[in-house]
Amino acid sequence: MSSAPDTPITIKTRSGRLLDSSAVEEIVDRGLARRERELTSHRARAKASAARLVEKALGVRCLAKKILAGLKR
Repeated sequence: MSSAPDTPITIKTRSGRLLDSSAVEEIVDRGLARRERELTSHRARAKASAARLVEKALGVRCLAKKILAGLKR
């Protein structure tokens, strides 16, 4: 295996700016953190929706039992 020296990486943006590897890493980290926040927020909303649906289902089950009990009389 050859061990090549680490060459600095620079990326040219569409606007013409040159970014070094630390700037690119910072941009990627910021994007990942934003996406993680979005997913966490989505997960919380989905969890709340599921809890509401469970409560509704329990209410429907209770109502069904009452109706069946009334019909058996």
